Amino acid sequence: MLAAVFLMIVFAIVFASAEAAYQVVRLARRPPRWRALVVLAGATLCLSGVIHFLHSLL
Repeated sequence: MLAAVFLMIVFAIVFASAEAAYQVVRLARRPPRWRALVVLAGATLCLSGVIHFLHSLL
């Protein structure tokens, strides 16, 4: 049961990272390129928070 929860969390992290990468690439093609940097910074902070939370569970 714990392994299933862990796999679901890992899948959610991978999916969120892929979605954030897609959004950065999509926004980088538009003229205001600062939006891509904002999305990238937000995704990095979110991923850092998730990793910190998972590490605190150990």
